[in-house]
Amino acid sequence: MKRKVVSAIVIATMMAAMMSGCGGGGSSEGGSSDGTVEIQFMHQQVEQERQDAVQALIDKFEEENPDITVESIPVNEDDYDSKITAQGGSGQLADIVEYSQDQAKTSVANQFTDTDAVKEVVDSIGEDAFYDGALSVTKTEDGSSYVGVPLASWVQGIWVNVPMLEEKGLDVPETWEDVLEVAKAFYDPDNRMYGIALPTSDSAFTEQVFSQFALSNSANVFDGDKNVTVNTPEMKEALEYYKELAS
Repeated sequence: MKRKVVSAIVIATMMAAMMSGCGGGGSSEGGSSDGTVEIQFMHQQVEQERQDAVQALIDKFEEENPDITVESIPVNEDDYDSKITAQGGSGQLADIVEYSQDQAKTSVANQFTDTDAVKEVVDSIGEDAFYDGALSVTKTEDGSSYVGVPLASWVQGIWVNVPMLEEKGLDVPETWEDVLEVAKAFYDPDNRMYGIALPTSDSAFTEQVFSQFALSNSANVFDGDKNVTVNTPEMKEALEYYKELAS
C-alpha cells in the first residue's frame, strides 16, 4: 500500500508535507518500542548553515515534544522530484516533506498526500491564522481540503548595494536596461569583481531566476488557453537578454 503525505505547503515555492499510510519507517508505524514517535523530515535545505537552522528548529520542537524525535533528511533540489516519485511509489516517502506548491499538487494527484489529515492540521491551527491568498492557492481541486499547510514563502528579485551604486553615480535599477548598465559598470574580472551573479547551469535554480525576467516581459510557457507559447518573441527576447546579462 502506498504511503500518503500530509503535506504542508510553503506558499509560492516550498511546502512541508507529513505522510500517513503503510510502508517505510516513521510515525505511521507507531514509532519505537519505548513509545517514542519517530518522524522523518525531507527537505531541500542542503547548505550547511541552512541545515543548522533546520536542526535548531527540530531541537526546539523535540524539547517541547519529548515523545517525538525527528530525523532531518536534506536532498538536493535537482534530485527532489525524482526522489518524491520513487519513494512515494514504493511507499517509502518521508513522514514530513518540504514541498513547492506544484510538487504538493502533483503529490495529491499521485495519491501520496492524505488531504484529510492536511485539513485537520489547518483546522486545528485555524484558517484565520493564514493569509487568504495562501489558502486559496493550496485548495484541492474539489475545494474540500488543501494540498498542503502553508508555512512560508520567498520572493525572487534583484538585491543591490545602494552605497556602491551611489559611488558610481548610479540609481537603483528599475528596468532591464538599468540592470545591464549596473552589471557592466561593476564588471572587473581581473579584480574578481562582477556586476551581477546569475545561475547558468542546467538546474532548477537557473529556471527560477530566469522566470522572473520572462514574466516581466509577458513571456510564459503557456497562455490562458493552455497553448504552448514558449517560442514567442517575448520569450526569445527574455532568453537573449538573460544570456547577455549572464555573460
